[in-house]
Amino acid sequence: MATATATSTQVFTREELDALREALSRGRNGIGSYVSPPGWERERQPSDNWENDIFLLIKFLKDLCDLLQFLIAKRIPDQQRKGFEIIFEKVQEDVANAIEQLRGISGPEDELFVGLSRAGLVGDSLLVKLREFSDRITNGPIAAVLEMGDIILGSLGTVLHLEPLKELKDIIKNRSQFGADDEIIQLHLNS
Repeated sequence: MATATATSTQVFTREELDALREALSRGRNGIGSYVSPPGWERERQPSDNWENDIFLLIKFLKDLCDLLQFLIAKRIPDQQRKGFEIIFEKVQEDVANAIEQLRGISGPEDELFVGLSRAGLVGDSLLVKLREFSDRITNGPIAAVLEMGDIILGSLGTVLHLEPLKELKDIIKNRSQFGADDEIIQLHLNS
């Protein structure tokens, strides 16, 4: 059985890879507008690849949090939602600390950046992972989006303290795969 591949994220040449890097910097994983994190308002330069990698990682964390917040609001049944919201609020401090650490990177020789490089979170490796994340958002089910997010988050968690965020994402993924969905429950089919 043949499967369709989004041609908008296929990359074959260095120029296409640079164009993808620029597109990922501008958009929210290819879906809608994105407001740059504070301090990143200046124009991105192609020679600032290490800075662009940091920008993309920060954007990934913000996008993942937006996705989790959306899933909590729309997919978790009312009875359980409050608990998920409490956990989500608690992990926001870890995310804010991780973003602050990323912003504090001074250059490609910075110890944290070297750690990101060892984890496969810079350059072409990062772009491939983000491209796949973007592709899942536009062409895949929720579980596939969260699974791809888990790959990136797992690597990021080896460098930064993000285990609570990863655990929350895993609980939401499990809930979305195996638990009742609030939108289905609202149909009142069991009455």
